Parts: sequence; C-alpha cells; structure tokens
Amino acid sequence: MLLPLATRGQAQPLQIEGRVVDASTGASLPSTNISIGGTSRGTAANENGEFVLAVDSLPVRLTVSHIGYERVTQEVTEAAANAVEVQMEPTTIALGEAVATGRTAASYVQNALERVEHLSEARTRYIKGVKGFYRQKTGFYQETQEGQVTRADSDTVYTEYMEVFYNTFTSPSGIQGVSIDQARYAQSEGPNYRLKWEDFSVMTREWLQVPPSLPLEETYMVQPFHPDVETLFSFEIVGRLTQEGRDIVKIAYEPRSDLDTPAFAGMLFIDADTYDLYRYEGVVQSSGSFFWNVGGDMENTTLRVAAVFRRLDDLSATVLDQVRFDLSYEHAVAEYRRRYNTSSTFFVYDHNPTDTFGTSDIENDYAAIDEAEYDPAFWRNNPVLARTPTDESVIQSFEQTGAFGRLVEEPGNSE
Repeated sequence: MLLPLATRGQAQPLQIEGRVVDASTGASLPSTNISIGGTSRGTAANENGEFVLAVDSLPVRLTVSHIGYERVTQEVTEAAANAVEVQMEPTTIALGEAVATGRTAASYVQNALERVEHLSEARTRYIKGVKGFYRQKTGFYQETQEGQVTRADSDTVYTEYMEVFYNTFTSPSGIQGVSIDQARYAQSEGPNYRLKWEDFSVMTREWLQVPPSLPLEETYMVQPFHPDVETLFSFEIVGRLTQEGRDIVKIAYEPRSDLDTPAFAGMLFIDADTYDLYRYEGVVQSSGSFFWNVGGDMENTTLRVAAVFRRLDDLSATVLDQVRFDLSYEHAVAEYRRRYNTSSTFFVYDHNPTDTFGTSDIENDYAAIDEAEYDPAFWRNNPVLARTPTDESVIQSFEQTGAFGRLVEEPGNSE
C-alpha cells in the first residue's frame, strides 16, 4: 500500500505558486530567476515557466529577472499566492551601439575567456557556497502503428527520474564540488533493455571547463571558450542590451566550416565593461556520440545547453546559477533501438546558506544517492519542487509500480 506524501494534519508550508511569461507573446519563460526582495532566498522557473517559492509571510515582494527582459518587482498578496502571473517586457536590443564600440565580437569572447581564467586562479576569492537543486529524467519516444516516432510528452515512456539537493560551491567557471543533502530516484522495470545514466549530473555541473581539460585532438566536442577561439569559431555581434544597469553584448557564434570535431553554435551574453559571462546558449550535433557511459551504441546525437550566470555583489563577478541540458539520441542494444531524450536542470535556490558543509567528487550518481541519508518528511510539499504536469504524471506512474522506493514510506514507518 502506498502512503500519501503528506500525513493528515501536517501543517502545509506557506508558499507562492506562479508562472513567468513574455508580456508581448504570452510565451513561457523557463529558467527565470525568482527571489524574495531583500533576501538571498529564491528559485528558478521550470521549462514551462512555472515556479514554487516558500515564504515566511504574506504579502511579499518578488524580484524576477531573465536575461533579455526588464527586471520585474511584483508584490504578492495572500489572495493571489496560488496563481501568480509575472509578465516580463523584452529589453530593447540596439545593434548600432554594439558595433560603434570598435571592438570585434571575437575580442569580447577572448576577453571573457581571459576573465574566467583570471578569476579561476583566485579561486578562494571568487567561489561561493550555495545550495542547489538538480532534476534529471530519461525517456524514449514510442512508435506509432505506421512506424513513425512521436515526440509528444504524453507518449514518452520514462525509464528513470532523479531529484537531488546539493550543497555545493559555484564560481565564474562553474560548479566546484558537491555533497548530497537529500536525493531520490526511480527506474522502470520494463521487459526490454533499461537505459540509465551513471554520471549525467556530473556532466551537467561540469560541462564548462575553462581552459578545456583536453587538447583539441582528444576532445569529443568543442566549446567557444577555447584558447584557439578565433581559429575554431566565427563570431558576430547581433545586439546590445541593458540588464540591471549593465551593458550586455549579445554575440552569435558558430564553428568554422573546416572544423572536423563536433562544436557548439549559439549565443553568448557578455558584459561589455567587465567581460563577465551572463548567459551561454549552444547546440551541438553528431552522427555518433559525445558520451560513453551507457551500455550500447549512441547515434544521431543532439545536445542543447543553456547556462545562466548571476552577479553577486560580494564577489564582484558572475557565477554559475543555472544549467539546463537536453540530450536527444538514438540508443541501440542488441535488437532494441529507440529514440531517447535525457534532460537535466540544475539551479541555485539559496545563495547564502547559514550552515557549513564540505564537498566531495561524485563519479557515480546512483552509488552516491544510495549512501545518502534519506528523510521522507523532507520531500513532503517541498517548495523548491516546481514540477510540470509531465513530471507529476511520471512520478505518479513510478509510485504505482513501486519503482520510486525512496519517495514513499513503507507501511508502519510513517512519522
């Protein structure tokens, strides 16, 4: 018998539920930063622009920011706390101002690379202890009777689902070590081959390595932050915008035609004065695979990455605040071949934790989760867990089959 996530009579936490949208189009804005004004507490919107945020009392004033949009300050009352809509106006992008500076697009990227390398050398100064949340899910697309592959979420069969709360340190060059606070996962027990990733979270957290850890001839994919940046990529300034009082240059990049190694193409948002990185967007494709940590063969692989950096006044620099991975690929083992998608999200929800903690190197997600102490009460109505309807249905299906063993208490063990 499965027990409900919240016990009868348990006090419900005070929280705000809402959605962030583009004021002009009504489109959802994923990965938006939402924080309580005057505090370090906050969260990030999920892929549907939805968010949940715990508060001590109401009314409260929220601060909402997203690169390319005007910052919004909005008061939330108790009457509207369960259905908040935040509308954000796009920031005006002026191309002429960016070109008039006389600096080339490649020079901005080169200076940004040197900036990150310089800050990385002063690691103890430009590193911040934070608390982060990570979610990962893998599923395959079902085939129709006509043999066509559907891409609808409702027709996706999920094979694994993971949620982890990390204690970690963030920096201008990414996440620097983690320790697990709480974690849980589920795996399907289908009749066919079951695909699971052992270290996808490691790749999500550590994708940005400046300088790269491997020489070009040994790497599986190339990023624009590379010592040979002008040799490997072409860059173009496509606009300039103001973000919270900072001048940000928007730069498009793509690999040069003679580059044989798979390489990213996308957008960079760089501070025109300090060369701090504010946002990284990229997509890379390959007929083979970028990763070799799952059994079987991977083909026709596409990886999309979006990373958001946040300026912390006490560091005078931007540090990694959010990362989103979306990996689409064909996977084959024996006679089984399917089109899979593995997506992951990491974001910082507390920039000034009051407790102290250490970190360790995690090479195997599942082994680390098995060693973590589990507290069922921690997961009941947790305000950080803003899920999409698809997430909720996936969790429910895992619960019904008993696969989510860490999610539901065993009978007789309720607190």
